[in-house]
Amino acid sequence: MAVSAAGTSINLIGNIPRRLDADTIRACASDVGKSELKLLWERIKDWFFGTHTVAAQNAIHTLASATSTSARMEALLDLTRYIEPSHRDKLQWCIGEGEDPYFKIGDCVIPAAPDWSARLPMHVNIVDMAQLLLCIRHNDAPLLSTFRQIEQDSLAMFAPRTSTLGDADEDTTSVNLDMAGQYLRTAPSLVAALEYIGLHGNDTRNDTSLRLGLQVAEEWRARHPHDAPGDPNADTDVAMGYMAQDVMILVTDMFHERREANQRQSGTSGMR
Repeated sequence: MAVSAAGTSINLIGNIPRRLDADTIRACASDVGKSELKLLWERIKDWFFGTHTVAAQNAIHTLASATSTSARMEALLDLTRYIEPSHRDKLQWCIGEGEDPYFKIGDCVIPAAPDWSARLPMHVNIVDMAQLLLCIRHNDAPLLSTFRQIEQDSLAMFAPRTSTLGDADEDTTSVNLDMAGQYLRTAPSLVAALEYIGLHGNDTRNDTSLRLGLQVAEEWRARHPHDAPGDPNADTDVAMGYMAQDVMILVTDMFHERREANQRQSGTSGMR
């Protein structure tokens, strides 16, 4: 099943659109619609565990047609359970600035639900949070890989100084978090989506972010079992785990900073 976000439609196989919108779903009642969906499923069915064929088809239908954001997100999580780990990167939650997030299954685009602007926060466990975090694409790039690039850029800034400064590691970490924080502050739509899936819920001891990092690392290994170990430039499981921790720490800090600022503003207004 395929789907639609704003923009042009691209043919998938013959005249099968890469987009599934509500009209396409309703058209499935016709013989032509059923034929198109069958051809599309034939294209992607090998990505999924054979024991979950019917459930996967139902989840794709829900992802494309549900009227609520929560139902579509639950369908996305269901698909992460039904799809082979090596194909999970084909499930994407795409976030851009100034537009509603949308989903992709391979190159098939699925729009946000109509109620995205009125969404209520999700309550997900660490396993599901890790899956969703790895699904996120921001400005067409995997979010955690973007954070990895920010880290590498900060390391490059300090590379000439590491032989003379004993506190270079501490300085690099500080600059890395500053640069990553600046990135998030220029991406309010991304921050809103991260808060929606609970990334603002770190605790004061950072135990929750640590658990998230460990889970992301475990999931990364499942998705990329053939990665070469020891490559310092690769997006390794350990590196992705650290990036996940950084994201949660920063999003939580930004959430509390914003809440405290709002409280101060409310207090000032009440004194007038």
